[in-house]
Amino acid sequence: GMLVPKLGWTESAWKSILCWKLDDAGDTAKERNGRTDDPIASRTGHAIWVGGGSDRALRLDGYSVWVTQQDAPIAISGGSISITAWLALESYPANEGAIVHLEGRPDGEISFAVDRWGYVVATTRLGGASSTCKSSQSIPKSQWHHLAVVVDQTGMTLFMNGRACGYQAGANQLRSLARRVDVTLGKSPQCEVIASVFPTGVMNGLLRDLYVFDGAPSESGLGRLIEESRPGGPPDLQINGAWCSDDSHRPAYHAMPPRAWTNEPHGLIHFGGQYHLFYQKNPNGPYWGHIHWGHMTSSDLYQWTEMPVALSPEPGPDSEGCWSGSVIEYQGKLAVLYTAGDGHRSSICLALSEDGIHFIKHHGNPVIPEPPQGHDFPDFRDPFVWREGETYYLIIGSAIKEKGGTALLYRSKDLVTWEYRK
Repeated sequence: GMLVPKLGWTESAWKSILCWKLDDAGDTAKERNGRTDDPIASRTGHAIWVGGGSDRALRLDGYSVWVTQQDAPIAISGGSISITAWLALESYPANEGAIVHLEGRPDGEISFAVDRWGYVVATTRLGGASSTCKSSQSIPKSQWHHLAVVVDQTGMTLFMNGRACGYQAGANQLRSLARRVDVTLGKSPQCEVIASVFPTGVMNGLLRDLYVFDGAPSESGLGRLIEESRPGGPPDLQINGAWCSDDSHRPAYHAMPPRAWTNEPHGLIHFGGQYHLFYQKNPNGPYWGHIHWGHMTSSDLYQWTEMPVALSPEPGPDSEGCWSGSVIEYQGKLAVLYTAGDGHRSSICLALSEDGIHFIKHHGNPVIPEPPQGHDFPDFRDPFVWREGETYYLIIGSAIKEKGGTALLYRSKDLVTWEYRK
């Protein structure tokens, strides 16, 4: 198990200094301790709230919704500070996105964030020294999770659902954190901005019950906070139809993703009594990047139902995107062969699904790691697969320098071991 120090603070030393319940209405979020109404940024000019009662939460859309408070008072009397929140993600942010970011005036910084592969990351910049702590596991999507970080003079500890999931030793000079901070919920303020319009460090999901505490909780105190604030039901991450209701150019029919970015539909296949259609998807916003495989199904090619994302970028060969490919039925399963990109090269990877909804990536990916040797092909992407008899064939888009585009031909008996033909 993970070796982390015991939380030794008493209950009385654990005091809320900032609190956003995020169960509001309207276009501001109330900070309960200072009684401020903090503005919520949104592309529409209006905040999106979902659920009611213990399920009420602020809907973050991945690129335009976040909360800010300028010059918030923050007083740390002891040697530790804690941050807790409930979070449910539709997708991981395109770049590291802050659950909450505290920027000291004039000095000091604490960020409690999720990176682009779903790992919780806490970062401090205090007294001229920087430190980062990363969770040992990623956050499962489409579920509520209680996340917490405790920063003290000996290090940082991360918690997921009350269990320690990361620890980084190192001195944190908390007294160097300014007494007033600029606060951002749901966004990393210094993230990359695409086309000067789309911030890439914005959370995509639901956020509620965000606290900043002076001090650290006991184990029982953290457990009690979790139980008292636990949402009453599963997160409502369905795309609100009202988001697009004022778009007069949006088609009334045809296969169409609910929002954000799409390009290159592919992999149309009939399987399990349904047509399945896949497409290039960035669930975080209407810009290219952080590409997933979106998925829709239909019984008639007219009415389409959006399904869970089939493939998402993960650390490894597809860390920078799951790009175009094709789909075939293989031994009663759906098999996806797709282009994987890691920022340095592209390769061909395999994923399989027994139910046509949940896909498992092949443990030995990539199945074709690089182009054939000796030809210096500058491109290697967009595989298309078919079967003739008991043999599977695959063509991959490529090019020959100073000549132009070409297709590379491979064959296989099992979709895993491929032989280059020409």
